[in-house]
Amino acid sequence: MKEKNLPMSTVQRVLKKNGIEVVFYIDRIRFYTDTRTHKNNLAGVINSNEKNNLQFKSLSKHIYLDKKINLFQPTKETLLELANNDILSGDYAITYIEFAVDFLVKNKKSRNTLSDFFDKHLFNQRSVKKNSATSKFHFKYGNDCKKKKYCKEKNNTDSDKESNCICKTRYFTPPKDKIRMAVYSDKRTKTKSKKYCVHIEKRIVGLKAIKKNNIYTFQNIVDFNHSEFWSTNLDLRKPNLSALGRLNSFKRKKTKKGADGKRGKNEWNKFNVLQEYLRDHPHSSSAFKKVDTEKKFEGLLKNFFK
Repeated sequence: MKEKNLPMSTVQRVLKKNGIEVVFYIDRIRFYTDTRTHKNNLAGVINSNEKNNLQFKSLSKHIYLDKKINLFQPTKETLLELANNDILSGDYAITYIEFAVDFLVKNKKSRNTLSDFFDKHLFNQRSVKKNSATSKFHFKYGNDCKKKKYCKEKNNTDSDKESNCICKTRYFTPPKDKIRMAVYSDKRTKTKSKKYCVHIEKRIVGLKAIKKNNIYTFQNIVDFNHSEFWSTNLDLRKPNLSALGRLNSFKRKKTKKGADGKRGKNEWNKFNVLQEYLRDHPHSSSAFKKVDTEKKFEGLLKNFFK
């Protein structure tokens, strides 16, 4: 039976009760155009953000698309301009897009607590080929601790584990995947409020992967349903402690449910980051069940926002 998703409308409603606002936006887009779109037509779009840039570089296997454009946090107005063909005269191809969701909070304490929540419950299983030696679970910190005032070190029980400091970017996928996921909390939101936040993004790379998400044109991006996208892509899990205990029974014979639950609870308390744990213990993944109802989600939050 297909697992249900937790609707983002429910996530937003529950988080609002805890003073947390949810904002969806596009963090970055890369596209190529052909010679029929003159660079001067793109000047307004490029100048809308100081990070935006244009390079005369052809797309591999599509050499007639000879201009490469990167847009950062494009506004709805910019996307509408591109969608209405007032700027793009010829063919174009969208080859990279970052969908972002920011969870905005009022202060650093709430940011740290929410970061702990996502560390403990956020789950991402990669799509890999059958019989592949590649793991379905990837996790890596993107940087060393920056040793700044906002850093919060919480060492794991296992001495060989890295600390889940607030300043470290968490990568849930390898850099070569076509669908990538990253989480960070050490920067303020790129939206107008500039509040503290936990930032989660899905990076979709390549024409094929983008088309699988039904994105062919800028009008598709304008019409994109961010809430529906994140309902599918924000996967929160909670443990079945008895199942977790059975899966980590040290090859003992069957034990009573109570003993399994106790062992599962001990296993659950060993780590701070679920994805990091699953990278090293992929056999335990079946013990973590989807949080798919408002009641379950509220229950998890209460353990952090008391």
